[in-house]
Amino acid sequence: MEYVWTPGRDNADLFPSDVNPGLAATKDAASQILGLPIDYTTVINLEGFTQLVDAMGGVTVDVKERVCIGCKIEGGVVVGTTGYIEPGVRELDGYHALWYSRSRADSGDGDFSRMRRQRCMVGGAAQPGQPDLDARALPGAGPDPPGTMSPSTSRSRTSRLGRSWSSGSRRAAASSRCR
Repeated sequence: MEYVWTPGRDNADLFPSDVNPGLAATKDAASQILGLPIDYTTVINLEGFTQLVDAMGGVTVDVKERVCIGCKIEGGVVVGTTGYIEPGVRELDGYHALWYSRSRADSGDGDFSRMRRQRCMVGGAAQPGQPDLDARALPGAGPDPPGTMSPSTSRSRTSRLGRSWSSGSRRAAASSRCR
């Protein structure tokens, strides 16, 4: 996303009517790739991501490799590890979903593992069997820290969209099958 967002932001003159040219460029690129209009967008920060996953009641993913929590690389050495997400089918809350999606320090192939896990997270969150979404707990549906979520529609519409998405997703639980 940053490979589209950043040039859009840096070339704001190409999007004179948009207050967020990075978002406009990303929306245009996604629309062209998908061949679909994009009517609504939501930009969510990392805190908002954890809140969203928690509002969903967690997300089920099939963890393929051990993922470190709290870790980072300093001087070529992995430091700061406070725990691990172990392989197997796991129900992750927002905190653990964020580490599953973002951790790269202890991965055998670095960014490639992280990118695979991010696809798994999206797949797991989009599974019809995910627990019902509590739309009232969505970032943006109530009082949130400033900047947590920036929808392109009203808070009440965001909440209605969340309830609509949730009510359409009532099938037997399934986990995201990641490769």
